[in-house]
Amino acid sequence: MKRILCLLCILALSAGLFAACGKSDPPPNPYEQPTTAAQVDPPQYTDPTENGIEINNFEELGEALEQLGQMFSASWPENQYTKQVPKPKFDVSLGTLTDDGYVALSGASIAELKEYVKELQKAGFTKNAETTDTSAFGITVYSYSANNGKGTYVEIGNAMGMSTISISKVMG
Repeated sequence: MKRILCLLCILALSAGLFAACGKSDPPPNPYEQPTTAAQVDPPQYTDPTENGIEINNFEELGEALEQLGQMFSASWPENQYTKQVPKPKFDVSLGTLTDDGYVALSGASIAELKEYVKELQKAGFTKNAETTDTSAFGITVYSYSANNGKGTYVEIGNAMGMSTISISKVMG
């Protein structure tokens, strides 16, 4: 679950980066009272190179996006984690390989996830299985997690139309 939240945070931060591009300050309101210098706090300055990231033009932005593209794949890859589970029949829109697993995002419906759970169960992912299937305030949440008894743990879920698949080694 931590990997899923981490990936969602990365996506939110990336969306914020693009939302900020090209944004300009609104024109001043002619009816607003002017403020004196004593009333205005000085802007806080943060060095953009402090974290080793500096994007000054579209070429550097393109290079940064290319690096992100190498970190994330948009198809079901062949790696040590994905080999342990059946390939889903639905499309994976974004995925990333981490040090301890593979996490993928998809627009798969809950019905598609439930069909995928059947495939996982046929493949032996039934140990310590947990299922959540609930609705509240118009939001349906579905999740399934289990391991195969051979060291691989899988967790899938859907909330608000976003589906995730997480594959990792069994902890402990």
